[in-house]
Amino acid sequence: MSEIDSYEIPPLLDDKKREELYGPEMDPLLAQLFYNREITDPETVNSFFEFDWSGIHDPFLLKDMGKSVDRILDAIEKNEKILIYSDYDTDGIPGGAVMYDFFTKIGYKNFSNYIPNRNTEGYSLNMSACEGFVSDNVELIITVDCGITDSEEIAFLMNNDIDVIVTDHHLPEGDVPAAYAVIDHKQDNCDYPDPNLCGAAVAWKLVCALITTGKERKIQEFTDTPEGWEKTLLDLVAISTVCDMVPLVGENRLLVHFGKIILSMSPRPGLHTIFKKARLNQKALQTDDIAFMIGPRINAASRLDDPMIAFTALAKDGAEAIAAAEMLEKLNNRRKSLTAKIMKEVWGKLDERPGSPVIVIGNPEWPLGILGLIAGKIADRMKKPTFVWGRVGDEIKGSARSGSNISVFSLMQHVRDSFSGFGGHAASGGFETDGEKIHFLEEELAKKVDAAERITEDKIHIDAKLTINQINVTTHKLVHKLEPFGMGNKKPLFLIDEVVTSVREFGKTGNHIELKFLNARGKFIKATAFFREDLIAKGIKQGDTVSIIGSIEKDSYNGYEYVTIRLVDVLI
Repeated sequence: MSEIDSYEIPPLLDDKKREELYGPEMDPLLAQLFYNREITDPETVNSFFEFDWSGIHDPFLLKDMGKSVDRILDAIEKNEKILIYSDYDTDGIPGGAVMYDFFTKIGYKNFSNYIPNRNTEGYSLNMSACEGFVSDNVELIITVDCGITDSEEIAFLMNNDIDVIVTDHHLPEGDVPAAYAVIDHKQDNCDYPDPNLCGAAVAWKLVCALITTGKERKIQEFTDTPEGWEKTLLDLVAISTVCDMVPLVGENRLLVHFGKIILSMSPRPGLHTIFKKARLNQKALQTDDIAFMIGPRINAASRLDDPMIAFTALAKDGAEAIAAAEMLEKLNNRRKSLTAKIMKEVWGKLDERPGSPVIVIGNPEWPLGILGLIAGKIADRMKKPTFVWGRVGDEIKGSARSGSNISVFSLMQHVRDSFSGFGGHAASGGFETDGEKIHFLEEELAKKVDAAERITEDKIHIDAKLTINQINVTTHKLVHKLEPFGMGNKKPLFLIDEVVTSVREFGKTGNHIELKFLNARGKFIKATAFFREDLIAKGIKQGDTVSIIGSIEKDSYNGYEYVTIRLVDVLI
């Protein structure tokens, strides 16, 4: 199979069909992009050009919203001890900051934020923490981006006179927990019109409902809150929506659009520091900046240290937030350095090992928080199911990635006796085992590879074939009419056949690549890819005729803006 067989180019939209669907005025390339995404009805097409706030749905459409608002307002009136329990990732941390900003804005002081440690407590509520909340006389817990599967922990809390309001966006596992209230649009009998909100967006909906009701009831702390203040929280919601990889369609598209506007003028000192360290232009942030520059810095806190560092950077003011953001930069740099060091160790070990249809590799010293990153890198290169482990106390814990058409979840099901626990889905998962069984895990998994379910391998869609002369400002403007890009609305990819004018490898370790091409106007068009040793290994040379696949970007340098190509692949 040739490399191009991994890609799919849709049929070209002919002039007659284009005019019938989109009218004669629409540019052919823009029409093709809509057609490729199966967007043909005028209302949806128009929504890409007009961002209408009326598309933000009423929060009271969420099941249990009214009940939750009443309980929280009652807790505020009685000065009850409230705890916000959020997840440790790029959805839960900003979501926890949303709730922190709300309580701070209304002047409520008897509350605190809690984020579990990824490496020692794991995801969502845990019994040890819950026992501590009982001892601390907490009276109300509001979860953010977690809780929907924590029936045992929530029953314990409720039985100990702590009311729990769950706000989450994950699927329930069986019956929803017997909490005081559950706000989750994935639960049965919830009529909320958009199924794709992230956890922080659900928390923001709760804040919106609280402010609306507080103003209606003429509670002073709420009437003193400026009209529309809740919109200033959309910088946090946009970060979560992009980084949690929920579909950027429908309401999410609006939340990210308006959230990027708030981000462009956000006064948060921690964010300012992150922008500066990441060399981002706050006034011109793109979704890729959020996903690949801001997100990893937030995640670095829980991967290698305390997730409250990221929370402080987002939620707090002044020197405290700046110091936390600077620590995030150090942790992110450490994460990159540690990952590179471990990968060097990994490739050395794998070179010495006999071939196997499955890879199991680990080290008691490897931090749990980066095992998923390591597994992903191995699986991407080796194209095999990969299981990477580390040690936490007396337990062996790890992450799995498919790297192939084999479902790692199905594979784990076939050797369930090898694990003390496991979960996930076809492409990725997590597992726990003991120090004895880990030594035989690769052998046991290899025996069951043929029995595991297969994943349908989707081809990567290319939107159109262009010439190098079409890589210009006009094309960039057309393409970016479909912003914001993300899951459910992927950035358009293009195929370009051209002769390479020059090749340059750059970066500290030479793992970035830049190709240059000459257009008909005598100007060079650059195409770049970062951390792509696989492309460098292809040995591309000056004078080669190649097919490049990539997206059209706009870069700025020394005050100048120019259009470039972000490489996805190079076919020789």
